[in-house]
Amino acid sequence: MKVAGVLLLLVPYCFTDKARADSYDVAEREPSCDLYPILGCPKVYDPYCGTDKITYPNECELCQENR
Repeated sequence: MKVAGVLLLLVPYCFTDKARADSYDVAEREPSCDLYPILGCPKVYDPYCGTDKITYPNECELCQENR
């Protein structure tokens, strides 16, 4: 019975704009490449989109690729 209650609450949410991936507001910002050393990046997954339409695992990886 609890599962049915949870489903009844989730179904309306799935049809709202908040559940759609294309409704997220993506802020455009310049990477702060001076914060990262020349070698090595942290293994943190915080996707960062480059102007080359490639999504990098994080800002550091983007900076390493651009050097």
